Amino acid sequence: MAAVILSACTTATPPGLVGTAQPTNPEPFMTAIDGMTVVPESVECADERLDGRRSNLPGPQLIPAAFPGVVAVRLVRPGRDASDARCHPTLVKRFSCRDASTWAEPDPTEFLLTFGAPQVRVVEGTSSARTQSTADGRTPAEPKRSFTYAEYDLAPGDPLGAVAFEQHAFATCAPATERVVNGVAMRTASVGTETGLVDVAFLVAGDRLAQVVLSGSRWAADERDHAWLTVAQHLRLEE
Repeated sequence: MAAVILSACTTATPPGLVGTAQPTNPEPFMTAIDGMTVVPESVECADERLDGRRSNLPGPQLIPAAFPGVVAVRLVRPGRDASDARCHPTLVKRFSCRDASTWAEPDPTEFLLTFGAPQVRVVEGTSSARTQSTADGRTPAEPKRSFTYAEYDLAPGDPLGAVAFEQHAFATCAPATERVVNGVAMRTASVGTETGLVDVAFLVAGDRLAQVVLSGSRWAADERDHAWLTVAQHLRLEE
C-alpha cells in the first residue's frame, strides 16, 4: 500500500489585488515504477537554507544596546517547482486588514512566491533582557524582545506589483502613518495579532522591499525609532 504525501503549498488565483476563483486542493499525482510501486512526486515550492555567512543585513543592532540578543539569517529562493500550480499562494485573495499575516507580517516565503521575488533574506532576532517598556513605564515587561527583518530583491520593474500591494494595504489598513527616516519613505503601523500588539513597517529602496516586525514585549517609542533608523540607514547605504 502506497503512502500519499500532500505538498504544503496551496493554489490560488495569480497575484493581483482582485481574485474571484476559489482555491482548490490539488489531487496528488503518482508515478509508477516498474509497473509495481507507486510513489508521490514531491513539489519544491521554495528553497530555504540558513545563511551562516557574515551579512551586512541589520542584526543585533536592531535591538536596543542595553538588551543584547542573538540573530539567525536564512535565505529563501523560489524552488524548482515554484511555477507549479500547486505552489500558488493565497495571500492576495485572503487579504484583510483584520488579518495581519496577509499584509503587515506576511510569511516571507509566501510573499516571495506571490510576487515573484528572486530571493528574500530573513533576519530573526531575540533578546531575553527584561525592560521597563510596559504601558505604565514602571512594571518590568516579559523577558523577551524579538524582531523579524525580511529584505526582498524584487524582479526588475516589480512586474507583479509587490510595492503597489504593500502601499495599498498600508494606505487601507493604517492610513496616515507614512514618514521619512534618513531619506527613506516608510510606512508603519501597530497591529493586533494572535500573539499581541506588534509594530510593523515596510520600506522600499530601489529594487528592494523591506518588511520589519517588532514583537515580543512591547517596544518603547524610542526603541522603535532606533529600529526604524537602523533599517533606513542600511537601505540607504546599500543603494
